[in-house]
Amino acid sequence: MQRFIDLQNIANKYTEKFSKIPRIRIGSDISGVAAGSLIISDEFYKQITLNKLDVLISHVGGFGLSYAEPLIDIEMPDAS
Repeated sequence: MQRFIDLQNIANKYTEKFSKIPRIRIGSDISGVAAGSLIISDEFYKQITLNKLDVLISHVGGFGLSYAEPLIDIEMPDAS
């Protein structure tokens, strides 16, 4: 069984790695899926692959604005 400190070190390694590239969060709760978030996600994946971009795509539960779905949040490495 892994110790907590080992798991923490693994998490820190990934956090450091992914904090240096843009991150796209796609709201994928049930209202997001109904509004087309998976279609948008597929298109993001296609464009990122086609253009050979180093970008992390994450599906998140939702942003709390179900009436405005689908929602996308783009976070740049400089936190903008």
